[in-house]
Amino acid sequence: MSTDDLPAYKDLLTGLYNAVTLPFYWGRYEPQEGMPERDKMREAAEWCRDQGMELKGHPLCWHTVCAPWLLEYDNDTILQKQMERIERDVGEFRGLIDMWDVINEVVIMPVFDKYDNAVTRLANHIGAIELAYRCFMQAKEHNPEATLLINDFDLSEAYVEVIEQLLREYDSLRPSRASEYRRSQRLPDR
Repeated sequence: MSTDDLPAYKDLLTGLYNAVTLPFYWGRYEPQEGMPERDKMREAAEWCRDQGMELKGHPLCWHTVCAPWLLEYDNDTILQKQMERIERDVGEFRGLIDMWDVINEVVIMPVFDKYDNAVTRLANHIGAIELAYRCFMQAKEHNPEATLLINDFDLSEAYVEVIEQLLREYDSLRPSRASEYRRSQRLPDR
């Protein structure tokens, strides 16, 4: 898109939408370790907020579009960096972005085999449920008022089990308002 097209694009965007999901895909947001695209994201978020749009950050933890530089580290260091990333992004954007997809695609995360990535390794190292719990708790600690979501395309019985297991094993998630994005589908009756 050329700079000349930007005003028309902004008019189209604000005319059609009242909410926006901002792309925090780690591999794109922080392509080089320690150099997140913070200023660009803040500028976009502030513009959207000023247009009256509701904001959501997506995702804080995902095995796809993961930062490739994480592969240089052992699993314990990857976990530490994942927690630091959540602390940084949720904390820095608190008050501007107060809704987050904390973890994305937990159902397939431990079995994802298209390519090596740090988050799948981590899900296998400590377990996907434990990883999800730690991500939620880290986000909650740095923005207790945020709406924290789990996002998945897989709305099968396996997804229902992930949600139930998280709530069963970690009752502390209930106050964080853990919920799911349903993509216009109904969860199976239990």
